[in-house]
Amino acid sequence: MLVDMRVPLAAISALEPGCILPVAVARAVPLRIGASTIARGTVGAQDDRIAIKLTQIA
Repeated sequence: MLVDMRVPLAAISALEPGCILPVAVARAVPLRIGASTIARGTVGAQDDRIAIKLTQIA
């Protein structure tokens, strides 16, 4: 899971296109298949998309 956050229902009901939800993302993350960690990486962005740069292959 990349992000787990709690948002009050009032804030969710006020969402509309263009709203931005600020999130805190762990910089170092595991890449998993099921319960197995196959790699580790750092979170970043590429071409306006969230990306993970691999730093270690398990």
